[in-house]
Amino acid sequence: MKYVKYGKVFPPPTEELDGYFTKPYTWLSKYCGYCPQIWLGRGSSSITGYKNKVKEKKRTYTSRNVSSRKNDSPDVMFAFDVVKGFPLDYEIWCFCLSPLADCKNPVKDGDDAIKREFAAVLKDFENDPAWGGEWDCDVSKLPHHDIIWKWANSKNYEDFLSKYFFIKNDQVVVPSLNLKVAKRIFCRNEKQVKALRKMGFIKDRIKILNSKQWD
Repeated sequence: MKYVKYGKVFPPPTEELDGYFTKPYTWLSKYCGYCPQIWLGRGSSSITGYKNKVKEKKRTYTSRNVSSRKNDSPDVMFAFDVVKGFPLDYEIWCFCLSPLADCKNPVKDGDDAIKREFAAVLKDFENDPAWGGEWDCDVSKLPHHDIIWKWANSKNYEDFLSKYFFIKNDQVVVPSLNLKVAKRIFCRNEKQVKALRKMGFIKDRIKILNSKQWD
């Protein structure tokens, strides 16, 4: 909540980023054109972490865990109709994080680092019965949504990026975001509603997202 403002927001300065992600973000800038990026989930529950907690059957609440009965975290989620940005698949992004973070120059060496990582994983799969046993170490038998299957069935690296990585699936990155144009603003309680209204956000667009199942 403390980072919300009525207007355009930008990513934090590069020097304030988590060191592990700086190199991957820099590599991505070679393709999207800016660094760092603001990351958006395509869908209200896709990788946002902003879900109501599910009630557990026959659970007894005590003074030690009563605070977990509902989510009162100060998080705010903004929902937009259409955001034009640079799309990418989050699962493949997570796979590429480690090799990108470990290379010296992500812009120059990042692509080769990703290729080596895929080559090593594919080789292990094809030669390790303990790993590829269910599919007889045959990559063609993998489900088509598997990352290794996608890699093995791409014509080349560029084909892999265009067909499976930089696609409209679950994530989009943008250089900045105007919160004023959000169509829905989800918060946790009336206190946050009042704070958002005071900033200038439209009342009809603000919704409290706190499950009533705990009441």
